Amino acid sequence: MFRLFAFALVASLVVVIPACSSGDNVAPPTEQELTSGAKGLVMDFVASVKTSQPDTVSNNAIALQESLEAITDPSLDEVKATVKELVDLLASGASSTKVKAALDKLSAQGNAL
Repeated sequence: MFRLFAFALVASLVVVIPACSSGDNVAPPTEQELTSGAKGLVMDFVASVKTSQPDTVSNNAIALQESLEAITDPSLDEVKATVKELVDLLASGASSTKVKAALDKLSAQGNAL
């Protein structure tokens, strides 16, 4: 029984160790890559608003805000402020006119990135 267990252990190590050590190391994304990805996030969010329920829009706005906060590029400061404003408007139950104005502003800022 011990031989069978030892054989199974050695066989699994022979398979697992090379599998864990193979592959290339991947560098984390640069700030430039994160910033260009932020434009996609903003534009996807604005496009999804038209087809989403209000609760989903609010949750997605919060997620977008958290995602953008992780990027330290100063060129995103205005976008971050607009997203924060939008989150606050959605949380306070502001009129659809104010929300639409914030979305239009966000869309324009996203296109400008």
